[in-house]
Amino acid sequence: MTRIAFKSDIHLEFFNDKEKVKRVLNYLPEGTDYLVLAGDIGTSPTHWAWICNSILAKYPDLKKIIGI
Repeated sequence: MTRIAFKSDIHLEFFNDKEKVKRVLNYLPEGTDYLVLAGDIGTSPTHWAWICNSILAKYPDLKKIIGI
């Protein structure tokens, strides 16, 4: 069975402390295959790159991160 997790409206552009950001991103249900980041995540490509790299470092088995 495919497992999909969603995160939205977490506004990481307002966090200036990377530890707080890591806590927001730390939890994904066990066995998640796909992560959908659905709106109001960050405001720049730098945010998106850092967010995706941080998630993949912690959850290397994710098949894909989808931003919408």
